[in-house]
Amino acid sequence: MLDETLLNKIQSLVTQILDEQGLVLFHFRVRRQRKSLMIEILIDRSQGGITIEQCTVINKKVVHALDNLENFDEDYEIEVSSPGMDWPLKTKNDFLRVVGQDVRISFLEPLEHNSEIIGRLIEVGDDVVALLFQNKKKGSYKSELAEESKIQIPLVNIKSAEQVI
Repeated sequence: MLDETLLNKIQSLVTQILDEQGLVLFHFRVRRQRKSLMIEILIDRSQGGITIEQCTVINKKVVHALDNLENFDEDYEIEVSSPGMDWPLKTKNDFLRVVGQDVRISFLEPLEHNSEIIGRLIEVGDDVVALLFQNKKKGSYKSELAEESKIQIPLVNIKSAEQVI
């Protein structure tokens, strides 16, 4: 079992470094792997689009900070990466990261007779997201007869969501 105080201290260091760089922590996990600690850090910009170079910079800054941390003599490995396109969209911050991108959303309860919808994410509010999607006219299967519609989706009605390519 890992010491909670140590975990909080490491996460606080990571968060401070990310704040200085204008980046956001999406996932943080520390686990024991044989005789060393494995520190997993998923980061991104609030609007998405982090680079490998930025991940490398953060990795080096975290290593430097941990090497200079008092009373920390653990062997450790660090993995810094971005959430990637396959990261599930669950929180407001997840959705903010992909504004302007196409997403697939499945509903807990059907919305406008749909159990799932694919569209371009255009807005993210505190408790709702908005998509633009192609709404086919009744009785038509031809895409040229589709019109673009906006739909508001309450976050509490989202079963699952993901970015699509």
